Amino acid sequence: MISDDDAKRLHDKATRGMSLFEKEQSQLENWYAIQDSIENNNLTQKFSAKKSLSLQKQIETILSQLMTVTKRIIFKSSVPQI
Repeated sequence: MISDDDAKRLHDKATRGMSLFEKEQSQLENWYAIQDSIENNNLTQKFSAKKSLSLQKQIETILSQLMTVTKRIIFKSSVPQI
């Protein structure tokens, strides 16, 4: 495993279009995988079950409101206009 500083240097080199040796490319890909894992764990921890329930309730409320508006639109379109 390489240090963050070394990985950042490799990342910089790669994003500037410079060639990496096979070993460097492998090290960079491993570092990317570790960074992705860390980020995923952080996101997962922040999105708690409590927030999930709160979002679900908001969705149900909005769906209910949409149903009400849709019924009004359907009713108005079915009533003959004078």
